[in-house]
Amino acid sequence: MSGPKVVRVVTREEMLARCNTQLAGVVQALSTWTESCVRHDCASEVEIAAARERLERLRNLIAAERFADFASQATSEVAFLREDQRRRMAAVAERVVREKAAGVRRSQAAASLVAALNSKGVPIPVSLESALSGNGHGVDAAALQAGFALLYEPKSSTAGERASLAKKLKGDEEVESFESWLNRLPAAHEDKRVTQIDAGIFELRTLGDIPGAGKAESLLATARQSAGSDLLLDSLLLEMAQLLHAARGRAAAGQDFRVAAAELRAGGVEIGAFETRAATASTAQLIELTNEMRAALRGHQSKLAAAARRRVVLEGLAGLGYEVNEGLETAWVDQGRVIVRSATRPQYGVELQGDLNSERAQVRAVALVDSNAGPDPAQDKDAEAIWCSEVSRLQDHLAQFGDQFLIEKALEAGATPLKRIERSGTADQRSTHRLPQSKARHLS
Repeated sequence: MSGPKVVRVVTREEMLARCNTQLAGVVQALSTWTESCVRHDCASEVEIAAARERLERLRNLIAAERFADFASQATSEVAFLREDQRRRMAAVAERVVREKAAGVRRSQAAASLVAALNSKGVPIPVSLESALSGNGHGVDAAALQAGFALLYEPKSSTAGERASLAKKLKGDEEVESFESWLNRLPAAHEDKRVTQIDAGIFELRTLGDIPGAGKAESLLATARQSAGSDLLLDSLLLEMAQLLHAARGRAAAGQDFRVAAAELRAGGVEIGAFETRAATASTAQLIELTNEMRAALRGHQSKLAAAARRRVVLEGLAGLGYEVNEGLETAWVDQGRVIVRSATRPQYGVELQGDLNSERAQVRAVALVDSNAGPDPAQDKDAEAIWCSEVSRLQDHLAQFGDQFLIEKALEAGATPLKRIERSGTADQRSTHRLPQSKARHLS
C-alpha cells in the first residue's frame, strides 16, 4: 500500500500533556474531598491514606506511559470522590440531627430530674443546677448521672446509715438504675418534617449557603413556637427543597470550576480573567464559564499537539534523508501543505497535506518536475515502493519515542498515477538552513 495515505499522528508529548492536566484536576478533586472529610470528621486516616494511594497509582500509570488507562481511571476517580463526598455529607447531616434529638431528650430528662429532686426537697448544688440547665451548651450525660445519684443518696453521710438504706432497698425493691430511669422517660417527639428541615439547614451550611440556612432556621423556630404550624412546616419543607437544589447546583458548579481551573493552570493557560469573572457569576454563568475554560484548554492543547505532530513527522522525514528545513513547519501551517524532497532522489518527494489539528493528514509520494523535464514515469512505481518501505521504517522509529503514525486509509501502488508537481511550486519551502542536527531523528 504505497499510494496516497490518510494517516493519524499522535505524539507522546501531547498524550503526556493531556494526562498531566487531567491529573491536576484529580489532585484538586482530592483536595476538596479531603478538606471536607477532615472538617466534618467523616473519614478515617486509613480512608484518607487510601485515597492518596489511588492518586499515586494514577501518577504511576503516567510514568509507565499507560495513558489510556490513566485517562479512564482519572475520570472515574473524580466522579467517585464527588459522589463519596456527597454520601459522607448526608451521613454527617443524619448524625448531627440525631445528636440534636439526643440533646433535646437530655434537656427534657434534666427538667424531669430537677422536678423530682425539688419534689423530694433534695438540695441541688449550684454547679450541678447550672449543668442541668445546659448553661447555653446543652446537658451532658455526666450532669444527668450526678443529678440522678442525688435521688438515692441518703441524707446522713455515715457509712452505717448508707449500708442500712442499701440493705433495705435491696430487700423488697431494687434501686432503679440510671439507664432504666432514662429509658422510662417519655421519648422526645419531633415532627419528621422538622428533622428533614434540620438536616437541610445543616447541609445548606456545609454547601456555603449561609443566608439560606439562617432564613430556614428562623422560620423553623417560628413554626416550633406556633400551635398551628403544619402549614408553615409544609411550606418550609418545600422551600428547603428549592434551597437545597440551588445550593447543590452551585456547589457542583464550583467544584467543576475549580477542577477546570487546576487543569488550565497545569496546561499553561492564563486563568486570571476567568477567576475574576467567576467571583460574581451566577450558577448558570459559572457553568458557562467552566465550559468556556475547557474549550480554551482544548484549543490550547490542540494547537500545541498539532505543532508536536508536525515536528515529529518532519523530524522523522529528516531521519529518512529528506530535505527538511526550519521553514517547513511554518509553511505547513500557512499553506496547509508542504512538499519535502528526497536528498537521495531529488526528482521525488513527499507531499504532506492537512493541518494536523485533528490528528490526521494525507501523505503521498510525488514526482517533482520543471519546465524542461521530470523523472521517467517508468520509475514512479519504484519510487512508490521505496516510499512504502520508508513509511514502515518511520512508523517503527517513531514508536520508539512513544509516537504513533497510524495508517487509516491507503490506496494500492499504481491505483492512481503518481502526482507530478512543478518544482518551482516548492521553491519557497526550500532553504539553505537545514533542520538542526539535534532535532533530526535519524533512522537506521
